[in-house]
Amino acid sequence: MTMTTNTTENVLVVEAQAIGMIGVIRSLGRAGYRVHAAARDPEAPGLHSQFATVSVTHPSYEHDDFLPWLRRYIREQDIRCIVPSEGFLIAIREAFDEFRALLPDAPDATSLYRCFAKTEVESWCAEHGDEALKQQVPKAAVMARNDSISASDFQSWQWPLWLKTDARDADDNASGGVQKIAAQAELQQAVSGALDTHRQCLLQEHVPGVKATVNLWRHQGKIRARSMCVAMHENPHTGGLTAYRKFWWHEAICRDAERRLEVLDWNGVAMVEYRWDAASQRFWFLELNARYWNALNLDLLAGKDFPRWQIDAFFGKTIHEDLSPGPVGFAARYTVPADIGYLMSLLRDGNVSAGKKLRACIEWCWLAIDPRVKSDLWFKGDRGLYWRAWKTFFTRLGKPA
Repeated sequence: MTMTTNTTENVLVVEAQAIGMIGVIRSLGRAGYRVHAAARDPEAPGLHSQFATVSVTHPSYEHDDFLPWLRRYIREQDIRCIVPSEGFLIAIREAFDEFRALLPDAPDATSLYRCFAKTEVESWCAEHGDEALKQQVPKAAVMARNDSISASDFQSWQWPLWLKTDARDADDNASGGVQKIAAQAELQQAVSGALDTHRQCLLQEHVPGVKATVNLWRHQGKIRARSMCVAMHENPHTGGLTAYRKFWWHEAICRDAERRLEVLDWNGVAMVEYRWDAASQRFWFLELNARYWNALNLDLLAGKDFPRWQIDAFFGKTIHEDLSPGPVGFAARYTVPADIGYLMSLLRDGNVSAGKKLRACIEWCWLAIDPRVKSDLWFKGDRGLYWRAWKTFFTRLGKPA
């Protein structure tokens, strides 16, 4: 967990406010890279990481000054590599070829931006000749502007429905998101609202189970590293950000994820998201997140050093391979704010029994003292971010959203 002395390569890591990118900063910083942590907000936690060599703020992606700032910063700071986020890649889309050489494992623009649209991933897999790609999926429909829609078309689907949009398809810098549609009466208005700001959207039916993810690094057309985790807590508790998770393994899900990356011609890192139902032993592919994932710190704590491996290969140092399942059962949680959010969402839910709420409180307290359960932010050499997160939480507690 110690930093090395090799500090010759300057690497720009964007979105330093995101927990997954904090993991990237830590991985590369302790490997000895000169990490330039970047964010729009000066309070972004990653800017305060002990593994950041330089911390810098920049104009918002939507601002006309962003690309000139980026070009100037690359030139003046001798940036040799950029670890991107989805937002960053959307921001540079019109100038992608200018920056492509700095992006590790970057495919051509067509392949790259296809993988940042849930609608295109859905259509690409549905239209592919491999029938296996059509088996483990929920019912779904891609909706575009001027498409007619009738609630009766979805009567046989499992409700609620989930409406998904992507920043890649947005007008006027709107963000992407996920919206729950609980009843047929809400469907028309929800889809119309989404298509007012996005060129297309994806509707998926509900499937049971918990979130399970396959985390992959594909380099030069070959899977080089992988891990899997399954959610124990999500925020909110009805489904969302994975707040507490453990290493897990499911061979069929892993094979399905690797095949999808191959078909999509994706090189780089990706988190492939599934729903796993233990009762029926079934799983469903939900979406592809072609970037570093929120649970990356779990991988780092378990010895799966994805960012270092990817950047070492980018600089031609070595190509590391780790296809092992890792320490199955190893667990970590994003304690604050995510796992607190899980508990609070459960306590506020009037449909949850008092007994279940009490058990959840006891479990939450037990996890806080169980030495087997790690915390994302309680990271050797960088534990100040853990205390900073608590300070931010208490400062904001009680303030209007």
